[in-house]
Amino acid sequence: MPWIKYYEKERQRFSGEYSIKLNDDDIKQVFELLKDHYKIRHELTIGGRKGYGRCTHRRIRVAHESSIGMLAHEVAHAIQMKQRRPSERWHTQRHATIMERVCQHIANHVDWKESCARKEPDIKQAKESKLVLCPSCGGAIEVRQDVRFCCYCGFRLELEYVL
Repeated sequence: MPWIKYYEKERQRFSGEYSIKLNDDDIKQVFELLKDHYKIRHELTIGGRKGYGRCTHRRIRVAHESSIGMLAHEVAHAIQMKQRRPSERWHTQRHATIMERVCQHIANHVDWKESCARKEPDIKQAKESKLVLCPSCGGAIEVRQDVRFCCYCGFRLELEYVL
């Protein structure tokens, strides 16, 4: 199965893009940016199991909270469908080049600092709670009995992280 080797090489080549996970709203926002720029007619569907994506002639499907690499891979397939010759294969160097252009466009046009802005919790609530740093994103997290997740990246806080 030659496409498995392609996926392994792709994971190594685009390891930075595959490490950045997005929530569903950010996925939709980035997809709309790519859809307008590359003039693709596909619709985005979010759902399914983790790490799974699919591109058909009308729809792109990615999993909940998938990565930039996953979205760029499927958008590259949509662009490849638009430009495809009948005898062309899917996972080739041409697909990797298109995916590299898509990732570069995302890096140049999406302001991650603004979309991932970290807000400090209220000082009056800090008296009855503990503040810890999220090991995943480094943001300040307010930990109470009812709050166990990072508000910024969704990281689940375990008891060993609470000081």
